[in-house]
Amino acid sequence: SLRADLIAVSPPMKLAEWALRRVGVVKTDRPLVPVGRLTGAGTMALDAERLRAALSAETGKDAFVIAQQYGRASLLAFYMPGRPTVYCSSALSPWGRRTQYDLWESTSLENSGLIGRPAVLVGGRRDDWGAAFHEVREQGPLNGETKKDRVTFLGIGYRGFGGSGASR
Repeated sequence: SLRADLIAVSPPMKLAEWALRRVGVVKTDRPLVPVGRLTGAGTMALDAERLRAALSAETGKDAFVIAQQYGRASLLAFYMPGRPTVYCSSALSPWGRRTQYDLWESTSLENSGLIGRPAVLVGGRRDDWGAAFHEVREQGPLNGETKKDRVTFLGIGYRGFGGSGASR
């Protein structure tokens, strides 16, 4: 089978990356083969589950997961053990957009059964989450995350987003 992870670290690939950077074709230090996009999903999902379980144990309430971006929400929904419901807050941010997550009651953040519960918050900024939670703690990126600026937070006491966003 094709092993992209081995190809990405092979001497010919490293030489090609170096040469392309040297002549200015590739301007960043990101790898040409983004292996994390191919192999990191399971690792991220396990880390999200670890955080969810620890938060549930700490608070005594069933923690849930919200991703700021649709792609991360669907990835976590598929790869997390037990395939729990994952929510997406994209439509609730000024730069976001509505997604399939906003169309179904079972994945809507307007679900009153979520009020008061803690959550693992993937992506976004502390201020974005602060509007919807009593307390927000930064955790850093999930293990396996390829975008180091995509951090994860823990939210305590979900109070909703004040009716804006998904229903607009």
